[in-house]
Amino acid sequence: MSCLPPLPVATPSRPVGRAPAGRWLVGAALLLIASAPTALAQSRGAGAGTDDAPERTGARVALVFGNAAYTGVAPLQNSVNDARDIGAALGRLGFEVLLHADESREGMAEAVRTFAQRAAGADVALLFYAGHGAEVGGENFLLPVDVSSAPGDALRREAIALSEVLGAMRQAVMQVIVLDACRNNPFPDSDAGGGSGGWGLPPADALGGTLVAYGTAPNSVASDNVQGRNGRFTEALLAELETPGLEAAELMRRVTRRVREASRDAQSPWLSASYVLPFFFIEPQDDGRTRGRPTGSVSDVEQWARDGQAAYAREAYAEALPALRRAAQAGHTDSQYYLGTLYMAGRGVAVDADEAADWFRLASLRGHPKAQYFLGGMYSGGFESLRRDDGRAAELYLRAAEQGLAAAQFRLGVVYESGRGVREDRREALRWYTLAARQGHDDARAALQRLADDGDDDARSALRLL
Repeated sequence: MSCLPPLPVATPSRPVGRAPAGRWLVGAALLLIASAPTALAQSRGAGAGTDDAPERTGARVALVFGNAAYTGVAPLQNSVNDARDIGAALGRLGFEVLLHADESREGMAEAVRTFAQRAAGADVALLFYAGHGAEVGGENFLLPVDVSSAPGDALRREAIALSEVLGAMRQAVMQVIVLDACRNNPFPDSDAGGGSGGWGLPPADALGGTLVAYGTAPNSVASDNVQGRNGRFTEALLAELETPGLEAAELMRRVTRRVREASRDAQSPWLSASYVLPFFFIEPQDDGRTRGRPTGSVSDVEQWARDGQAAYAREAYAEALPALRRAAQAGHTDSQYYLGTLYMAGRGVAVDADEAADWFRLASLRGHPKAQYFLGGMYSGGFESLRRDDGRAAELYLRAAEQGLAAAQFRLGVVYESGRGVREDRREALRWYTLAARQGHDDARAALQRLADDGDDDARSALRLL
């Protein structure tokens, strides 16, 4: 039986219970993995525990903006047409479409709030924006039609920050952002955006699976194509969007060719992608000739998962790997978690921190508490190629702890006592230690005993009530 590699984790300067300072107990991690098959039903029901996100398996929702009738900056001709035509296409592709044309700042803000509610727990959340954009102080903004001609700080009050829309999408498994906007400065007589329009990338590691498509390259103008119905980028996108079996990256390559040919290389769309599973607007036919996300009935996916988990329980990890992968690629959350543990521990496959983190991240987005816990452990102190991020680790521990995972509750207590990734808070540490100890977590009980020995009356009271 191979041994799970120890995960670095922030701890107080003195040992907490029996845990060696500065290291995550290998035994505790192994225990969590070994107990996973027996907790199948519990982890399947955990989706609602992450930020109260409902499980909406298969749901696709799109927020589509088209702003053209500007009064404070130059109006556009085709943005509303772009939004309406993209919205209609997405509707045919099974998206719930929230379509908004020529919106004020208030209207855009309300649309984003509704989008956040509908996107929570969805498989795919998509933003399409056609209109003016700008950058101020490193932050990107979508411009409502009532934006004034005064740039700078006024823009922060009058426009919608792109980060606000991205935040509304965070609880979806896959986020797709399509921006058909000029990436130059719509305020030519000002320093807004430094004259570049900015449109810096959203931080990929702050989201789940992400695909970001820009209508044009940085410091460039996206043609409004005044002689046609749609902007040049949207026109090309509409021509390819409903082609069956095109993976998103290949779809964007085709769109890019169309745009460059039509513009004689004056305009070139730009793509940034960070996602694990192939993404299709229309899934390929499972005819043995196309490769993509495995297709099958719900019973097929459940059978793949059962086969993989049965082999996993027998420690036949090489046998478990293909069945778990197939179920995981079909969206089975528990299988995504199990697959992550195989790559993290090197069971049946070489250790691959990036692959492990990708599968844990997908399961975490679905609210899987153990995936959240392990991903938090990988971020805490860094693991292999995954850079250290104490704030992310604390956030993941919190999500798992709120769902009642005792190991995560204990680890969150350590985080609050040490002040790594959060503000040091002894009372919060005590609260989480107590919750974990009530579930029989030995290290949490030992931490309470240590605090009690140091004279903490609340810790003594907690111990008496256990």
